[in-house]
Amino acid sequence: MTVADSPVLLTEEEIAEGLRRVPGWSRQGEEITRTFGIRYHGGGR
Repeated sequence: MTVADSPVLLTEEEIAEGLRRVPGWSRQGEEITRTFGIRYHGGGR
């Protein structure tokens, strides 16, 4: 295994910077999340 094969953790600053660039995503504790709204248009009989 080489260094390139090992995952590298992001710093708090890198996480915050990345989240500023992607609207709708947020950090909740140790998780990065996004909520999607689902529109229901009723049954199409």
